[in-house]
Amino acid sequence: MDTSASDSGYLDNKDIDNKVLETLELELFIISAIKEQVRKNNMLVAAKMKKKSAKKAQIFKEGWIVTLAIPKKMRLSVKLKRILV
Repeated sequence: MDTSASDSGYLDNKDIDNKVLETLELELFIISAIKEQVRKNNMLVAAKMKKKSAKKAQIFKEGWIVTLAIPKKMRLSVKLKRILV
């Protein structure tokens, strides 16, 4: 009588390891795709901000103390509206 569990329908360790690796690879692929989309969106937002503020841009000299206004949608509500630069 054969009492081995190989024919019992359970996955052996090799199959489990392969499934885990496939799942991890898929998750990493999805995460990297999301990161790429976020990076592209950040570039678009930066370009829009640059274009919008180009007319109002001012060049400051070294040693000047200035504040930078952070738009509400770009900061947390508990953070400062302006920061020293």
